[in-house]
This record gives sequence, C-alpha cells and structure tokens, in this order.
Amino acid sequence: MSDHPLFKIMDNGDYLAVPDALAAMTVDERRAAVPELKAARASLSRVTLETYDDPRRIAVQLAGAGCLASAPAVAEWLLKGKTRVTRIPGWRPDASLIACLFADGPNTRDTDFQAELVRRIADSHLDDGELPYYHLVVELIRRSGCPVPATDAFVLAWAHETANRYNVGTTPPTWDDRPLAVVLADTPFLPSLVHRLFEIDGVPGYTNHGDPYHRDDPYDSWPAALAALAADGILDAGRLHDMVLASLVRGTGAAADVRFRLWTLEKLAPSAQECAKYEDDYVRLLLDGPSTVASHAQQVLREVLTPARVVEASRDALLRPEKKLVRAQLAWLDKIVPQAPDTAGAAVAVLAEARDVLEDVALRERVERLITRHSPQNAQAPAPSVLPEREPDIAPPPPPKAARLDGPVDDTPEDVAAALNVWWRRHQDDGPFEDTLLDRLIRQAHQDRDGLAAALRARIADHLDWFSQAGHEPWNPLGVAAAICGVRYPGSGSMYDTMVEIRGQELVDRLNRGVTTPFPLATATHDNGTIEAAELVRRIAEYERLEVEPGPVDLAQALLRVVPEDDPDARATAEALTSPAGRRLADRLRTGGRDTDPTAYPEPFTTLLAGPGPTPTRSPVYAPSIFPCRPEDLPCDPDIQADWAVNNHSGDPMDCRVLVRLVALPGPKGQAIHRVLAKGLNDSRREHRMATVDALVVMVSRGELDSALLTEALAERAAILAGSRLASALRDASAAVGARAVWPVLSGFLSRLLPSGASIHGLSDLLALATDLAARAGACEEIPGLAEVASRPPKSRLVKEARQLRGVLAR
Repeated sequence: MSDHPLFKIMDNGDYLAVPDALAAMTVDERRAAVPELKAARASLSRVTLETYDDPRRIAVQLAGAGCLASAPAVAEWLLKGKTRVTRIPGWRPDASLIACLFADGPNTRDTDFQAELVRRIADSHLDDGELPYYHLVVELIRRSGCPVPATDAFVLAWAHETANRYNVGTTPPTWDDRPLAVVLADTPFLPSLVHRLFEIDGVPGYTNHGDPYHRDDPYDSWPAALAALAADGILDAGRLHDMVLASLVRGTGAAADVRFRLWTLEKLAPSAQECAKYEDDYVRLLLDGPSTVASHAQQVLREVLTPARVVEASRDALLRPEKKLVRAQLAWLDKIVPQAPDTAGAAVAVLAEARDVLEDVALRERVERLITRHSPQNAQAPAPSVLPEREPDIAPPPPPKAARLDGPVDDTPEDVAAALNVWWRRHQDDGPFEDTLLDRLIRQAHQDRDGLAAALRARIADHLDWFSQAGHEPWNPLGVAAAICGVRYPGSGSMYDTMVEIRGQELVDRLNRGVTTPFPLATATHDNGTIEAAELVRRIAEYERLEVEPGPVDLAQALLRVVPEDDPDARATAEALTSPAGRRLADRLRTGGRDTDPTAYPEPFTTLLAGPGPTPTRSPVYAPSIFPCRPEDLPCDPDIQADWAVNNHSGDPMDCRVLVRLVALPGPKGQAIHRVLAKGLNDSRREHRMATVDALVVMVSRGELDSALLTEALAERAAILAGSRLASALRDASAAVGARAVWPVLSGFLSRLLPSGASIHGLSDLLALATDLAARAGACEEIPGLAEVASRPPKSRLVKEARQLRGVLAR
C-alpha cells in the first residue's frame, strides 16, 4: 500500500490532510496499512527538542491512531517511542486525533474502547507537569460517559487547566475572567476529583499556580473557592473538612501543599462541635505538625479539649522547638488549672518535666513561676534537675571506607552495549559508573573493535541516531561508542565539559586517528575516585611494553588520582619504569603526592590546581554545584576543591550535600575545607546543615577536624551568622561525636565574638548550647568577654544564659 495517498501525505508531512485521507479509506484498508505504518514509525528519528515537531512525525502519529484497532495499541502508539507528540504550539492534537479515531463516524469506536484509552492515557507519566493528550481524554469522557479517572496525572492536569481558565479551543483563544469558584462549579469533574487534591503530595500546579496569590483572593485562591462552594452546598463541608484534616495528619507534601491545605482548613472555619469529632487528629497536629499547622490546631483545641486532656497534651507540646507555641501552651495551662483544681498535681508534674529539658532560661523561669503558683497547698514543688553530668568518652562512628571498583570478569561486547544502554536510560550523574564504562568501551575496542561496533549498533541504534543529529557535542561514553561505530557528529562545541567528557574527547580523538589505546590509565580503582599506586604502576608498565604513549589528559588525571601509599614495593617498581609517564609517576610517589610543578599538567588541570584566584572566574570543568568538579575527579586535592567553593563569584548557593563526599577523600584538609564547613553550618536550608553535620562527623572520625581553623572560619562569617542555626547544627554534631569534640569549636568562637562586642541573632541559643556542652565536657576554662555580658542587668535572656554558662565554667 506504499503507493496509497495516505503514505504520500505522510511523506510530505501534510498532517492536516490525514483525517480526510483516513475517512476516504475502508476499515480493511486502514487495518492493512498498519504494518507499513509501523515501518514508517521505525524510520523516524529519535524524539529530541529539535525533532519532536517534525511534520512527518505528526502525520505518522495521526495515521496510526486512525488505523489501529484496539485501545491498547492506540495508547501505545500515542504514549511511547517516536510517535509520542503531545504538545506543539499552535496545534491542538486532540481535535485532529478525534477526527482520526472516529474517521467512519461518531459511533465507530465503542464505549469500552474509549474507556480503555482514557484509562491508559490517564495512567501515563507527565510531560513537564502536564498530562499528554489531556483534552483528548476530556472529549472521550464526554462522548462515552465513562468514569472520570482519578489518577495523580489527570487530577493535576485538570486542576492546572481549570486554574488557567485559558480556552485554546476557541479562535482567537479566550480568557475566562469569572472567579475560580464559579469556574469550578461549572466543571463536571469537581465532585469526582476534589478529594484527590488533598491526597497528592509534592507536585505544584494547584497550590502555587502562577504568581503567588492571597488566600482570600476570590479569583485565584483555591482555598477561598473551595470554602465558598462548601458554604453554598455545592460541596459537602463535612467531607471536605475530613479530607483536608486527613491530609494534614498524614504529614507529607511540600511546603506549598501544606500551606494550601492549612489555608483551606482555615477558610472552611468548621464549628467547635464539628472539630470535636476530630479531637484526636487536632491533638496530633498540635504535637507533630509543622509550626503553622500546630498553631492553628492549638487555637481550635482551646474550644474543644477538657482540662485533663490539655494537661496530657502539654507534656509533649511543651517540648516543641517553637518558643511562641510553647509560650501559648504555658498561658493555656495557667488559665485552665484554676478552672479545674483537680488537674493541678498533674500540671505541676508536666511543668517540672518541661523545666528540666527547656534550654531557654526565660522559659525555664516562667515555668518555675507556674510551678510555684499551681503547686497544691502543703505540697513541695519539684526541685529543678541538676545540670547534665560529665559524659564518658564517646567514640565517633568509624569513617567511611572507599569501596573497590572491580570490572566485570569475562566482559563481552554485548555486555558493554547493554551497560551503555542502562547508562543512557539512567541519565544520572554517576562518576564511578561512567568511569568504568569508558574503561570497558576502550578495552573492548582494543581487543575487537568490529565485534563491539556490531554489538553497539544492534543494541543502541536509536542512541547512535540521536548522536548523529544532536544539538551539542556529548563526548561522554555515548560519544566514545559512536566513534567506535564510525558515527560522526556533524556539529562542534560541547555543552558540558565534565571531566568524563574531557577525557572522552581525548579518547575519541585517539580512536579517530587510529592511535593504539589498550585501556584508559585514569580509571579509578575505588568509588572515591582514587587509584591504587600498584595498579597504576602495572598500567604504565603495560603501556611501556606495548610502546604506547598515553594521552596527556588521561595521564594527568591518573597521576592526580593516585594515592601515594606507604608501599615500598610499588615505589621500587615505579623507579624501574623508563617512559616519561613512568618517571612522573615515580616522582609523585617519591614526594608523597606533592607536585613540584603543577603547571606541568595540561588544561583543565593547571587552572583547577591554581585555584579560583582573586578575580571572578569560572571552573574549566562543568559541575552541578559551585564546586569546580565532582569530588572524585581530584580525590587527592579536596582543599583545592573547597577553595573554589568558598571563593566562588557566581553567587550560587553551595550544595552542602557534596561535603560528605569531599571530606571523605584521602587528601589533606586545610583552611579551605574548614571555611566550607563554616559556611554549611550556617546554611539557611536545614537539609544542607544536616549534610554539613555529617561531614563534620566524618572529619572527627578521621581525626582531621582542626578546631582552631573552624573557629577562625566561623569568626570570619560572624557578621552574617545566625546563632540559632549554628547552635542547632553543633547540637546535632555533639550527639554523634560527643561534647568534647564540639566544645573547643564553640568556646573558641565565643572567645572571639564576645570581646568584640558584636551581637549576632541567636547568640542566646549559642550560650545555652555552650552551657550544656561545658557541663557534659567538664570544661572549666574562662571565656573572654563572658563576665562582661553576665554582669549586665538581668533583664534579657542573653544575660541570663551568660550567667548560667559562667556558673558552669566556675564549678
């Protein structure tokens, strides 16, 4: 049928004529065209940013949708592979697809077919947050009357389209300027999908659509719209309350999700009688919810809880870190105890427990006053607990050990092709995996280039086709595989100069010039990027035997990755090497890894080893953070990598999660590493402070933490330091490695800060932590400037904390 007009239309890319061509065909003709349509799809290029809107691709997609008989086949055609074309500016695929699906009339596809196609599309993954063929699904639901799918993808697409209120189906497109509540009331999907809005976590689209909106905005606010619909009886207010509360109790979701749910709950404003049905849920929110949610629950529970339940809930509520919440709970206790005198004994016991664990001196004093006020007559108030006892020595956790990377035994060309396919699908920043894959490719190419090329063409033909049309030059393992297969890249320039791609470009050049390369020298032997000295000696010895000259970049990274271990045999064997590469290795092992002339390395290593310098500059190696490269690229020089990070001029935030990998490297840790730690301990993002604490623990476990250097680095940042953040981070660190390891850092910082008279936000928290650490560490030293602060009038928490610390140090 290749001479049929339909195929000529497809070859010309005239996709607008496909529906009419299908309508002119019989059912049998359309079914007979399927094999050739599949061949036409196979001949299409891989979908990329440059080729996704190819007119021929769209024509093949439409023709297949009209000719395939079953819903699973149509869904597979639309959702997978080279005919997945979901959104093109200026073109509505749903209208054309409907015309093709129903080429013989509106009744040619039965209800079961339409329902199955709806289900399969609604179960598919999102494209940039949007459901593919959403409008097609809506039209099929309207035609068939099938159930509305409640998948995450469909719900988010529905919410996004509803909030947009932009109808691209009209000419010209129109904007619905009615309030969101009115728009929602008109959508037929609201009753089926509204409950799912509170079951989907972590995906924006309805909680922060467009510009930030006020929760009372009648045009854009979902909370206000849902509450208005509940007030009008269009939605069941009781069920909505139940759904919102359940989502908050579940406790998951991004901050925007939590905000959306809380705002909806506040706008619903259920009565005290309604809230009493959910007393346990509100108590749970008070104790475990985010601060804003807990505060709302506290307000609700004031109208709901009995005095005895208030006392019971206060046991845990008073331990929350939010001081405002704790003060409100104390005021609530102070109010209810006189109203229910029988709760006084239990309330005093709860207050005594809180007093013994609260760090804020002002809060402890307030609790002490409440204990005195509410203690039953003739009953002795509980005495305050003593300060923490001196803790025994705490052994830090063992430092992480590098895992050995052993290549596969009896590797075959088919194994290498399969591994490359896995790497391509993962698309992860996995240095060790890429490193090993490059090694396997080059070794197999040296042993049997023709066999490897055949295996690659059979396994990754689509990838090679994409490479030949790529918009940038990827000299990663795929680029090396393409060179092995003789596939040339028509362009020039590289998008990302990662170290793997810099090495890959050199390997590709050697392959294209026919230079013998038995294997790369710089392949790491351990997952921290290091190479065992004995292994590199063996590799260079093999190069000498084969009379092969290594590539400059490959040799440079190999030398910078080798660990100068205390291995006399390796050093002796290296001294026997005669090639220039062998002599350089022997010199590096002899000097313990100290390079007498760093400029002897080619770029990008000369620039990397020189550091960032005083003027703004960019790293010559691409990295997804402000560090100059992946830590494993320069495993023996972590301090140089840290110097790039702390002197970065781009203004980008530091990815503190890299620190654990950085401090676990074998190289020396100097001033730059400690400056990076100081920066991370003050990071505004809690997860990054936690990562920095993990790095600090690794430093302690390796015996590489220099308290004086870290103290100096913290003092440099005193002007922008948040004391509460630093106190939280150091407290977590002390729980892992003990107070004795952390006390010198904090005492040294306070000794620099207090005499200067500088005041930082959260200094009281630092002094409270210092009191705890000093007691646990058995410290009895004098901190300059502490006496002056403690001698001030005792009106502020700062002075009270300073007096407490001075008393502990004077014991």
